[in-house]
This record gives sequence, structure tokens and C-alpha cells, in this order.
Amino acid sequence: MRSSKLLLALALTACSKSEPPTITPEAISVLRISPSGAELEATLDAWNPNDEDLSASSLSTTVTIGGKPDVARASVIKPLELPAKQRLRVVVPISVEWADKDSLMALAGANQEAQYHVEGSVEFEGKRGSVKAPFRVEGRMTAAELRQATTAAPPPAPPPPTVSASASPRAPRTPPRR
Repeated sequence: MRSSKLLLALALTACSKSEPPTITPEAISVLRISPSGAELEATLDAWNPNDEDLSASSLSTTVTIGGKPDVARASVIKPLELPAKQRLRVVVPISVEWADKDSLMALAGANQEAQYHVEGSVEFEGKRGSVKAPFRVEGRMTAAELRQATTAAPPPAPPPPTVSASASPRAPRTPPRR
């Protein structure tokens, strides 16, 4: 009887689903902003409480800027790997695509900073299935960053004109007549 309870406990433990990792954003660095989107780096504190490695398989986000929802979509450029039973600090590259350019233009036209928040979840895959870890990031976009997001960069300046000299034979100088 005792061995059957032990086998049942082991079977239930083996079949149990993974726990969601804890993802805590520590910092966001803006690398580039353009009218098509932005490139960011997020520094995260991540804790995987499971006995198995987890690998991020997808990211879902809702980006609100200046109180306007769904202004942008974010995606992770490089997969996030979390080793079993470890806490680590990771830097994750994130690509942002502007989804509502009209709202972004209105925010840039106000010529003031705007608060943003990104809410979402990262789906992780492990041997025992998938699990989602929620996260929330808040910050501010400056008026200059909003302008960058809505204004095309000026075209590069044309190269300076090249000056070419041709060596044409000079006519002999004739002395003035007297």
C-alpha cells in the first residue's frame, strides 16, 4: 500500500505543470526611434523556479502611450532561455512597431512627454508544457522621442560639388601695341 502511494505521488509530480517564471523589468534603453518603430533593450531580472530549463516561445503585449491604447506592438528579437532553478539578469533586444500612427502624431503634436506602459506575457516552453509569465513596464517618452517617431529623418546632405579644372592651352599673350 505504501509503495503505491509513493508511485502515485511521483507520477503526480512528474505530470505537474511548470510554474511561471518571475520576470521583473529593471531598465529599458532606447537604441533607435524612427517613424516605422523603435529598437529597445530591456534589462530583466528572471527567476525560473522549475527543475527544467524554459525557453520563451512567444510574447504578447498591449502598449499604451499617453493614455492611447494599442499604439504599438512589441516583439522579442532574440529568444530568452531560462536555466532551471536559476535567477539571472538578462538583456533582451525588443523591436517595436508603431500600430496607430495617427495617435502617435497627435501625441507628438502636443510637444510634451507622454507616459507609456507595456503589459503582456511571455509564453515559455518546457518539457512539461507551456506556461505564461506576466510583466508590466512603465516609463515616459520625451517630446523629442515622440517627434523622432513621427518625423522622417532628413535626407542626407548632397555631397559638395566637385570642382574640376581643365588645362586648356592658353593663347599667347601679345604685347600691347604702341
